[in-house]
Formats: sequence, structure tokens, C-alpha cells
Amino acid sequence: GLRRRALFETAIAAGAKTISRSQVIGIDELITNWHGQNKLVLSGITVERVSQELVFKSV
Repeated sequence: GLRRRALFETAIAAGAKTISRSQVIGIDELITNWHGQNKLVLSGITVERVSQELVFKSV
């Protein structure tokens, strides 16, 4: 939906070289199914939940 599209666009803007549907779902689960997951390491970026925010970092 709209949230996943926004997450995809944010990941690309943060420097992700490629991002798959399953990776977008993984980012989405940091919002919808939070249970202390570690950061996600994707192609060119990391994404982690810090308090109530998602932090996208270029690597």
C-alpha cells in the first residue's frame, strides 16, 4: 500500500542501490510487528527502529 511505497522511496533516497519487495516488508515490520529486531542491512543502507522512529543510514 501507500506506506510500503513511501518506505521504498525513502530507502532509495537514503542510498539503497536495489530493494526487493521482501526487504520493504521487513522495513514495514519494524513498524507493524516490532519486537526488538536488529537493524536491517540492505544494499547500500541500514534501517533500524530507534524509539518510535525509523533511521535510514547510508553505508
